[in-house]
Amino acid sequence: MDWEQHYRQLNQTYSAEYGFGGIWDVLTTPIEEQVAKFTMTRDGLNALNDYIHRTPIKTSEGGKVASDWSRWWDTTGNPGNYTLEIPPEVWDEARNRRLKFDLANVTSSQEKEGVIRVATTGMSTEQMQGQPDRRDPTTGTYYVPPPEPVPTFPPWVKPVALGAAALGLGLSVVPMLRKFILHV
Repeated sequence: MDWEQHYRQLNQTYSAEYGFGGIWDVLTTPIEEQVAKFTMTRDGLNALNDYIHRTPIKTSEGGKVASDWSRWWDTTGNPGNYTLEIPPEVWDEARNRRLKFDLANVTSSQEKEGVIRVATTGMSTEQMQGQPDRRDPTTGTYYVPPPEPVPTFPPWVKPVALGAAALGLGLSVVPMLRKFILHV
């Protein structure tokens, strides 16, 4: 038994995987298309993970970026963390991190220029699928929206506070009704 995979499935939050629009997409997109997209993204992420771990590390900065990749992979990048849909932001972030690794792992300016040239002019996944290229033409990176801010309070605080306010309001209304109705 793969205990790591088992542990991930026990702690998985299915509702946080995709927002309201994501559920609509899952319900309206044909299943064959969903499976193909999930499979391609999963295979791409696994290939990038394999690439990062198999590429010899030439610089200390490259080692730091590879370690950062491993932490990101465990929390976000691993396709085993997702059930129905891998958000496109995860794939874009993985490609940005691979580029950052490649740039940090070069030892000469000629290698760096080659990495930048491939990142900006090479064939992207979208271009291979006949879609427009979404890369930044100068850096070769993909836009990844910033993460949502962490809420100040846990999600259960709002319903509890509203319930307490309603209960307090209800309890304060009862004596007023007694006073007005019974004139006591």
